[in-house]
Amino acid sequence: MKYFEDEGKQSIIEDVIKQEEGIAMADKIIKYMSQEWIDQLNEEFEQLSINNSIRMENARIKRAKEKGREEGQKDLIKLLSQTMTAEEISKATQKPLEEIQNILK
Repeated sequence: MKYFEDEGKQSIIEDVIKQEEGIAMADKIIKYMSQEWIDQLNEEFEQLSINNSIRMENARIKRAKEKGREEGQKDLIKLLSQTMTAEEISKATQKPLEEIQNILK
């Protein structure tokens, strides 16, 4: 069994497998387990890829929401500036006066 993956010993292993039913069954089990393991790894990799794509999309959506929120706040501040002073807007929005002034420039 320890030489199973040794390319140089494959012909000997195949001869022994043909002679011994127990070894033949072990050979089938190893091949099945190996394929099952490969399939499982492929499924896990696919799931990780899907999860990573979901995380990336969620981050993109979050950034878009934050940017939209910032733009909405700027629009609100500009609208308020039509009837309020920068100091009043600062108090109402609880934002620093300097930030309000920068938005209004």
